[in-house]
Amino acid sequence: MRWVISASAAVALTISSAATALAQPQVPVQSVDGFPVYAIDVGGAYQSTLGAQGQQARDRSQVELWTIDGRDVNCMRISMSSREFAPSIVLMQGTPQTLRSATPENQIVATDANTAGRNTAQVTASGSGRGSLGQVTLVASSASADMHAGEYLLTLRRC
Repeated sequence: MRWVISASAAVALTISSAATALAQPQVPVQSVDGFPVYAIDVGGAYQSTLGAQGQQARDRSQVELWTIDGRDVNCMRISMSSREFAPSIVLMQGTPQTLRSATPENQIVATDANTAGRNTAQVTASGSGRGSLGQVTLVASSASADMHAGEYLLTLRRC
């Protein structure tokens, strides 16, 4: 289940999992290739569990999709951390109609494949020139294949 966490609870979550009591469940806003897509905001912290819905990429890694309205955001930092698996982040422009092939309007903006197997993946993304990022899609997954799953925390901050 996906949860929105207040800023103070996000700090507490890094110390203790008791902060989940302050969270609210997320509801999907759309679907891409059968994967639900959840809306999140810059400045928020979100707890979720890879594998809870059984969504897998072709390499059998667990996947969740998030959409971010970055129309008023020039730069953001995204962090995904987990104690249970090595996380991986791909941030792409727009909202893709499919994950099976890249299109020019859905180019990758930033990625941290986390091949070193750290407990945290991080990306920084900036709008071109002085422009905003616009609508972006975050693909949250495990860095390695074969069904690695577990809880994770996403934090989004302005640069």
